[in-house]
Amino acid sequence: MNTNSRTDQLNKIKWLSDNHADLLDANKSPYIPTYGDITELNTCRLIMDSVGKDLLAEIAEDTIDLLDTSVAIYEANGDYAFGMFSSGWCQYLDLASRQLCKTNDNQKALVCGKWLCHENCWNDSAKVAIESGCSTDIKCVGGICLYCEPIYSAGRVIGAINIGYGNPPNDYEQLKQVAKKFEVDMEELVKIGGTYQSRPQYIIDLAKKRLKAWARLIGDTVEKEEAKRKLKEAQKRNQALLDHSPVCHKIVDLDFNLKYMSANGFKMLKLDYNAEVYGKPYPFEFFPETFQKAMTEKLKHVKKTGEIVVLEAPAKDIEGNEVWLESSLIPIFDDDGRIDYITVVSANITQRKKHEKEKKRFEEQLRQSQKMEAIGTLAGGIAHDFNNMLGIITGNISYVLSRLNKDDELYEVLTDIQESSKQAQGLTNQLLTFSKGGAPVKKVADINKIIRDAAIFSIRGAASKCIFNLSEDLWPVEVDEGQINQVVNNLVINANQAMPNGGAIAICTENVTIESESGIPLPSGRYVKIVIEDQGIGIPEKHLLNIFEPYFTTKQKGSGLGLTTTYSIIKKHEGYITVYSEIEKGTVFNIYLPTSLNDFKEPKDQKEAKHKGQGKILVMDDQEPILKMVGRMLKSMGYKTAFSADGSQAIKMYKKAQTTEDAFDAVILDLTVPGGMGGLKTIIELLKIDSNVKAIASSGYSNDPIMSNYEDYGFCGIVPKPYTKSQLAEILNNIFAEK
Repeated sequence: MNTNSRTDQLNKIKWLSDNHADLLDANKSPYIPTYGDITELNTCRLIMDSVGKDLLAEIAEDTIDLLDTSVAIYEANGDYAFGMFSSGWCQYLDLASRQLCKTNDNQKALVCGKWLCHENCWNDSAKVAIESGCSTDIKCVGGICLYCEPIYSAGRVIGAINIGYGNPPNDYEQLKQVAKKFEVDMEELVKIGGTYQSRPQYIIDLAKKRLKAWARLIGDTVEKEEAKRKLKEAQKRNQALLDHSPVCHKIVDLDFNLKYMSANGFKMLKLDYNAEVYGKPYPFEFFPETFQKAMTEKLKHVKKTGEIVVLEAPAKDIEGNEVWLESSLIPIFDDDGRIDYITVVSANITQRKKHEKEKKRFEEQLRQSQKMEAIGTLAGGIAHDFNNMLGIITGNISYVLSRLNKDDELYEVLTDIQESSKQAQGLTNQLLTFSKGGAPVKKVADINKIIRDAAIFSIRGAASKCIFNLSEDLWPVEVDEGQINQVVNNLVINANQAMPNGGAIAICTENVTIESESGIPLPSGRYVKIVIEDQGIGIPEKHLLNIFEPYFTTKQKGSGLGLTTTYSIIKKHEGYITVYSEIEKGTVFNIYLPTSLNDFKEPKDQKEAKHKGQGKILVMDDQEPILKMVGRMLKSMGYKTAFSADGSQAIKMYKKAQTTEDAFDAVILDLTVPGGMGGLKTIIELLKIDSNVKAIASSGYSNDPIMSNYEDYGFCGIVPKPYTKSQLAEILNNIFAEK
């Protein structure tokens, strides 16, 4: 070091030690302007909030200690983050220029243009530094100098730090100009200026260097705080996403202990949010053993292979309710490529599983309906032909029996044949019940009486007994009495057979209202519910979906048509039947029948009608044996007969007879004539010839819609095949009684 440099350093030390101890006086009272704290108007607050008032004060005080002037720290928009006045000169002129604003409102004062110190420090110094990104060094309007450093944070200018430096002017003219601008007393200005202790240049240079360092510190602090704030906001957003996510997020360490679980996980498993689950093994101990085993195996696989795997399995919540979880197990790697932990993302798919189960149930029902339609189509054709044959047998037997004495040895033989024919007719009726297009012949009936009579008849001679609990105020229902009788008969017989040693069969009826959300596939409304319950051996679960299928039976001598027929009858009554069963506990069948708007009327007692007539009747049927049989019946009643094989021939015969005195008094028309005109087309043409024609419909297909609503088609009556002489006589008696 040369002599001049050594001397310069000694002079600096001497200046610092000579009468300048107040530079380091930490006990100085801070100056507070009378107009208040203008940092309260700060709307940007980036620097002010990020750095904090205390650190900004330390920065300002450090600079003031060197220069004893003023410091202002600005936000990018010009708002004050901090301000400090130390020298009497700066304090005096700042207050004087503030008073020039003629307002107590600091906000208005800042924009009025008369606050000279503010205007000069901001517009001429700090604003220029912010906009240019470079430091500024200018002459101050108050006679000293202003130096300003821009504050950078993350590559952008976010504000500026401005200091005043230098000696107040001592030139008279210059002082006079300052006094005039600030409208202050000249002598007072000279007096205040004389109190300032001059700083050597190296102190000023040191202050500027330190100002650069403080600007960097402020910028770095803001950058760190912004990063912290953004991280906190991101964490808050992520937490909100996790808390409101429809799935459950879990973090599991490599020892398979739970480290985190999102809010939905607590909700999904009905756990208290304060439950001590962190640090505990996962899967939870209240999960089913099968789930624990499967999940643990998956976790081990992920840990070993680093692969993402999926597990779909039923778990349980803390209350024991089943919860189906679809879980994705995802390994999370550290910077070195090693697995750090495993995330388990679980979706609650319980509802989806319920819907899948429900869908499967409906698909089974559809498949069952399709099977029943297929067998029904076949059954209709078979039953029609079979009833034609039975009609010949039954009709002829009834004719012969009517002419035999009961003591005749053949009478009992024919009676046995007739009884067997009735049993055969019952079988065909079962086939017809679920045949395609069949419709029950419905009327408002006493459903309780039908149920009681059918049940008692079905249980006669059995070890079981029926216990009835039938509601006395049932809503009216429209049913086919014979078909509902058949339903009860089938179910009671099954119930009895399910209890080989006998038991109680509970039968009850009640009114119910079905809502849309009940789960029963029926329109909302009022229904009568029939319950038939046994205490038998029960039905295996694997068979429950098949019991209504045609020919499905577990009985050695069962036909497999009983429950199929039952299902079809209830369906055609626009009702629904359900079954519930437990092994060794019993089976319950629930039947729902829609109510009717019509009231039930007690039937009047009727004596068996007997018929004896005269006249001529035309019989149309494609079966010659039937024509002969009906001819014999009618002849025995006193009628002449004529026969036709199809409808077209019958029309010609009827039309021709109308022109003579030998017109037909009635016609009996077979509805189905293979290869020819059937009864429906025939009656249409006959009505054109004779609007008063008395026509009787006959068919082996008793579930034909015409047989249910014959009057709508122009017929006066019906006689389903097979029929007896007495049944035919009753029909004739009815139609001729209308004369």
